[in-house]
Amino acid sequence: MFTRCFSFGKNVFNQTRLMSSQTEFVKSVLKKNGIQNKNAKVFVNLGYDEIRRHEIENGEGQVLKNGVFTVDTGEFTGRSPKDKYFVKNEGTESARLIDWGKVNQPMKSEVFDNLEKKVKDYYGNLDKIYIFDGYTAFGDEKTKRKIRYITHYAFQHHFVKNMFYSLPEGTVEKDDREPDFTVINASNLKNKDWKEQSLNSENFVGINLEKKIGLIGGTSYTGENKKLAFTLYNYWMPLEKKLSLHCGASVNSKDESILFLGLSGTGKTSLSTIDGVKIIGDDEHIYYDKKVVNLENGNYAKTAKLSKENEPVIYNAIRENALLENIMVRDGEPDYNDISKTENSRVSYPMTNVPGRIESGVYGNVKRMVFLTCDAYSILPRVSILSTEEAIKYFLMGYTSKLAGTERGIKEPVPTFSACFGAAFMVHPPKVYAELLKEEIEKNNLKVYLLNTGWHGGPDSLGGKRVDMKITLEITRAIYDGDIDEAPTVKLDTLGSLVVPTKLRSLDEKTLIPWNSWKSQELYHEKSKELMKMFENEYKKYM
Repeated sequence: MFTRCFSFGKNVFNQTRLMSSQTEFVKSVLKKNGIQNKNAKVFVNLGYDEIRRHEIENGEGQVLKNGVFTVDTGEFTGRSPKDKYFVKNEGTESARLIDWGKVNQPMKSEVFDNLEKKVKDYYGNLDKIYIFDGYTAFGDEKTKRKIRYITHYAFQHHFVKNMFYSLPEGTVEKDDREPDFTVINASNLKNKDWKEQSLNSENFVGINLEKKIGLIGGTSYTGENKKLAFTLYNYWMPLEKKLSLHCGASVNSKDESILFLGLSGTGKTSLSTIDGVKIIGDDEHIYYDKKVVNLENGNYAKTAKLSKENEPVIYNAIRENALLENIMVRDGEPDYNDISKTENSRVSYPMTNVPGRIESGVYGNVKRMVFLTCDAYSILPRVSILSTEEAIKYFLMGYTSKLAGTERGIKEPVPTFSACFGAAFMVHPPKVYAELLKEEIEKNNLKVYLLNTGWHGGPDSLGGKRVDMKITLEITRAIYDGDIDEAPTVKLDTLGSLVVPTKLRSLDEKTLIPWNSWKSQELYHEKSKELMKMFENEYKKYM
């Protein structure tokens, strides 16, 4: 699947460094997971230097001039949500609680068992196997979980090491806690029986909560690994009356935690990691007891059109130990402006690459919450101040646009409703999460904002363009610093009485009142009525 993009002399690396005997620990892991392969070299929780040696020796990608390794994940450069399933084990708690449907598709237990056998047979024929034992939410005893990833490729091992807390080399066997969940990634395995099994395609992500096993097949896109873990938390946490959120989180100069909720491509990573703030995490968190807990120990950021000027924290984090994927390369240098491969080019890097981070990944004093919407219709204001009732309404609707590349088949912005700003990962009915959020807003007097990072001047078809990042950053800093709380405001009755600032730092009504950027205000108001009708119809689902 991967092409060797470079050449090295035969003896550049001592080949014995890539050898591994099967220790008693390794044998027990293989046995517990039904993998019969006495001849495979098995590697456990490698350090970054060793991972690099394996990536190079396996021909999995290319080392750039800046020392960063880059891979091409092949056919899949985004998630494939139509290929994700939960096993519906009749009579179990999960069968009763899961919100079954297009997002949480049911899979018969016998189908899962068949896929599991195929995955184990696949691993029975590999020359090398990589095992990663680590923790999610490591900084919080009440929510941390041990997760094991078994992978085919070293770059997949690299990715999960970047994203989760890794047990140091030599300590894995001393950690006697059994994994709370195991993910086995058979990225090159295609399921030829998918039609007979009534599945969507030959690719699959199968989750069996009772067996505590997840299977990935047919896709090398690394994001499937982290989103599987997040999906698990979206099942586990509400059972403990804790709120799992698809959000970035950081701390302002007043020691207030601020959460940024949104779909991929709306700005979670960019806005929660701006220069000058303390970063908790960029994508997946738990919120309870007035504190926020980062599930991860790394960031996974989009690199399309990345610049040092607009996103210096992300740009500067692309150094040792980072892993780039699906970028274009020119003379050994990354070309972030060339998105001909995909608009969803990515980089993962450990939190140690981020200055000013919150080491524990846990912080209290949550005071502000920002809902990020990428409005491709160019109707919503740049920023609005929401009441509790409006916050719950927009949270349940999750209005935004799916951006090109973030999911398989998405080629241009598609307006969509994604409940809880992450419907693809929610497991319980949306109102379960909404009720938990409402309780936190009221209990902690949270301030909630709706920030539109989408289009201005109309949609693409009318010559509109994505709002300038500098404007979004100006508004974001006004939220961080609290300037927005002192801004003059007006109610926009045509948009459901949204409260909108009319002057915010250097920005005035020309930017902040949405119809002012349109060539025809009459056309704007016509289109706004259409969007408000869409909102009305969507919200009825939750009444």
